[in-house]
Amino acid sequence: MVGDLVVDKITLVFALVEVVKSIDNKRKLENYYPVFSIVFGWIIMAILTSPDTLLVWQKVVIMGLVYGLSASGFYSQKKAIAERKK
Repeated sequence: MVGDLVVDKITLVFALVEVVKSIDNKRKLENYYPVFSIVFGWIIMAILTSPDTLLVWQKVVIMGLVYGLSASGFYSQKKAIAERKK
């Protein structure tokens, strides 16, 4: 089943963040790309699962967070931001 694939969701989140990056020519939103990634993960999970109970909403939040952080490479971005501030 296509909805069960993790890779396609992560790829979709990554593609949406790349769209935001391409629109943001002056890089004013650069520090917020990980946030965009998490929000896109939540939106994709909410659309694909149609949450109606608290348990399903918990899955949307957790899995959306996982997809968003996976797509953004959260740890590498955090390291890159810390190095720029030095």
